[in-house]
Amino acid sequence: MTSFRNIDYWNDRLDKKNSSSYWNKIDNDWYLMIDWKNKESSVPITLKIRSWVKPRGIEIEPTKDKNGKTLYWDTNLVDVCMVMFRESPFLFSSPNTRSHKLGHYSKTYIMNLVKQMIVNKGVGGEGWIEHGINSSHDFRDYFITHKLGSGTPIQEVSRITRNSIQTIEKFYLRLDTETQLRIQTELDKTRIIKTKKEREEIRRRKDKD
Repeated sequence: MTSFRNIDYWNDRLDKKNSSSYWNKIDNDWYLMIDWKNKESSVPITLKIRSWVKPRGIEIEPTKDKNGKTLYWDTNLVDVCMVMFRESPFLFSSPNTRSHKLGHYSKTYIMNLVKQMIVNKGVGGEGWIEHGINSSHDFRDYFITHKLGSGTPIQEVSRITRNSIQTIEKFYLRLDTETQLRIQTELDKTRIIKTKKEREEIRRRKDKD
């Protein structure tokens, strides 16, 4: 929510000591470029919004059928945000143009919205607190655990999240009960006790070798 709109705004930032991020488009693909505690990383944003009417203010080629008839437009989410939010140093510019004309959306405001709409139970809330989601930060934990469980290399997860490999091993791999159970099951297969007949057969094969 505090990312700079582009590299020019990012280069002109006043606070160059703390961590920050900015948006960069490379070959029609958007990347969130992150400078976190002197560690650089990039996260590609590939999510697209499909529309059957040409998006206004965005140059994009439509998808057509084999006869050349226009079917729809798939627009990258970041391109949509660039049009939706007014020009300012930050992509998600503050709606308060009087006192925060050059500022970004309030992080506290967004976190409270997430808690109200996603975490809390009751009218207007999804009640995800019952699934262990207590704040927006829990989505980060879910992302890391999901990527590790789906086989993404720990080095890649470390690059994207800026967590050290040691931190991921300590707080995620060792506490990921599903992955640990899968590993233990695979190990158990190698520790199956052979019958006496099977052991004798193994010895005979070794003697022949």
